[in-house]
Amino acid sequence: MSQSRQRLWTIGAILLGAMLLGVLLFAPASRPNSGSTYNSNPDGYAAWYAFMQERGYPIQRWQRPPHDIEALNAPATFVRVHPELPPDMRVPADMQSECGPGSFQSWVEDGNTLVVLGMRQPPTTAPFDTLQDSPVGEVRIQTTRRLDPAAQGTEVEPIVSDRYGMTVWERALGDGRAICVITPHLAANAYQDYPNNFALLARLAGADAGRPIWVDEYIHGYKDAVTATVERQENVFDYLSSTPLFVAFLQIVIVLIIFLSAANRRFGPAIALRPPETNNSQAYISALAGAIYKAERYEFATDLIGKAERLKLQQALGLGTVPLSDRELRAAWVQCGGSEEELKLALRGERRRRPSETELLDWLQHWQAIHRAEDSR
Repeated sequence: MSQSRQRLWTIGAILLGAMLLGVLLFAPASRPNSGSTYNSNPDGYAAWYAFMQERGYPIQRWQRPPHDIEALNAPATFVRVHPELPPDMRVPADMQSECGPGSFQSWVEDGNTLVVLGMRQPPTTAPFDTLQDSPVGEVRIQTTRRLDPAAQGTEVEPIVSDRYGMTVWERALGDGRAICVITPHLAANAYQDYPNNFALLARLAGADAGRPIWVDEYIHGYKDAVTATVERQENVFDYLSSTPLFVAFLQIVIVLIIFLSAANRRFGPAIALRPPETNNSQAYISALAGAIYKAERYEFATDLIGKAERLKLQQALGLGTVPLSDRELRAAWVQCGGSEEELKLALRGERRRRPSETELLDWLQHWQAIHRAEDSR
């Protein structure tokens, strides 16, 4: 495969991987449809909503923020079916273990009814699947969770219960009441063969009282046109994040970052690094020095260094490059104000046979002293 074709395959693989990553990370999340009256799956409430409409009950879907319900003047019933929440999600106030209406308390006290399905309670030793008596006959309850009546006092009135605790109960608050149901699937589509389940939820919602019944669909992600427009204007970033263009933009950014990181350059073709040039002379000197040190043949070093030092001193004194005798070199050095004794020691060390490492270092120090004296003249 040619280098250009291989490069195209590499870029194509990077683009494909970036697109898949963008879809996984930034694709709009699915709505929490569990408990929604728009949901026809077993965990939805479309069948119960149709059941209520067929009987002429005044039921409607609420697609605005929940607390807007407080603006209604006439007494009403507000039914909230909480979706199944992952363990790490924050539990709403009216799903806490105290089983109260939470922030809806003042609205309930004004004579309204709040029905909450899907309360958080600890599991018990009760069987998961049970048939329990209710005001409309036997209903099917599938959960091991129960509310302990002893922990709630006398203000809680059981509606459906067994020896393990309560699964449906109510609490009077002012002129209204809050009704709580353990399971979020009391009247789900999966229970169409149990008509008493549908009838019980209709009774809890006060269907026979003729008051309006609102089912919260906002909690499942459904919003009317006005609410969607207002929230879109309030948070432009969230709106953009829900559009395909935003996902495409993020994918392009990710592809660009990956491509630049993979190429590891910004402009022009890659420039190959030159291999370091080998200094043959330096390599030879280092190898020779290592061999001499290992063999402890320091006389070779004194011979070479001694000749170089003599010539260097001789040239510094202006005596040319023709080798002089020791006497002539000492006389010229003394005449220039140098120490004759220091130079004697340096010249004598050149002729020492098989000097030790210590003697070699002492000899080098003598030459260093001579050069320092020379530099200070």
